[in-house]
Amino acid sequence: METSTEDVQFFGRLGGCPIGKKHSCSFAFYGDRQRQSQFGGEHGNEVARKCACLNEFYHIVREDRLARSLKNEDPITVLDALIRQGMLYYGTTEITMARGEGMCFMNIGRYLERAIQSTDILHVKFKDLSTDVEKMTDPSYWKYFLMSISGYELYLKNYRSGFEAKNILDQIIFNINFPRSVHYSVQMVQRYFERLKNERNMDSFEKINFMIGKLRSNVQFSNVEMTLQEGLPVYLDRVHRELFSVGNALNQHYFAYS
Repeated sequence: METSTEDVQFFGRLGGCPIGKKHSCSFAFYGDRQRQSQFGGEHGNEVARKCACLNEFYHIVREDRLARSLKNEDPITVLDALIRQGMLYYGTTEITMARGEGMCFMNIGRYLERAIQSTDILHVKFKDLSTDVEKMTDPSYWKYFLMSISGYELYLKNYRSGFEAKNILDQIIFNINFPRSVHYSVQMVQRYFERLKNERNMDSFEKINFMIGKLRSNVQFSNVEMTLQEGLPVYLDRVHRELFSVGNALNQHYFAYS
């Protein structure tokens, strides 16, 4: 389940900047910069804040010492800096960005990526169990796994029987109240995509809306028992492919140059 260059660039476009070695962050929010020069004032200040935040984040990620620090020096400090910068970026966009098409596309990309990450981490963690059976009953293994995806507190509230693999699968795939679950993320993708409906793109909208609806139904009307009966790796691969199919369709119909 590898992520291609096209996929990375696609998610970058949804966030407002095409990400890749051939792209320069100077072009991020290019349209907003044009509007800033035209209108100025409060709108210009909002655009300036977004651009400054994004440019700072971009240059931190591009620093040569980043990879060296992660491998050989102080990875915790580097990761803390990236987390702070990510929180700053999302906080800035949340309180300054107009609730129009741009915000919808950004949130579609955010929740698609979140669903993909959830399937990926389940793939990795449950693959580990096949090679080390003792981890299945190791509370610390599940505790730190849930903490890594901000799901530990919710798990303790919902499941009183201790750490069980089936309950963890239920929370990360099917729990609609868990903001990193596949079900919640797909629901949010559909919610924001439906706001893009207009007369100019009905054919494209209906095609992609069908794909998203099919994906949501596949998750919504499944459960842990059905997933295990099909085979967890098979199920996760199928959901993963459908998520990328939605992303690729969005790229083709809304972002591809004709």
